[in-house]
Amino acid sequence: MAEYNVVLQLIAPPSVDRDVLEQNMLDVLRIVEVHGKDIALGPVVSVDFADRAIDLGFSAEAATMAQSQNMVAELLQIIEQRSKVHFTETEAKSSVAACPAEAVSA
Repeated sequence: MAEYNVVLQLIAPPSVDRDVLEQNMLDVLRIVEVHGKDIALGPVVSVDFADRAIDLGFSAEAATMAQSQNMVAELLQIIEQRSKVHFTETEAKSSVAACPAEAVSA
């Protein structure tokens, strides 16, 4: 198994204000910690108020890049089902590191 670094960016609709976005960020972290703990290792979140973006970073252990992408899709589904803000496909973006985490030197 390799460990992949993942950043999932969730873009909130324009109608979501700053306070709600901040609460949504905390909700996303709680959802991942409770319902996605087998997928997302060491989750961290941040928010970009200008872009209305919640960034979720975590590691995922997977045998292949394709498997890690499937895990990202599964986690996104969990977040969308349990979040107060409903993100659409066009508002959700993900990227997975091109190489296993252990191959990246500090």
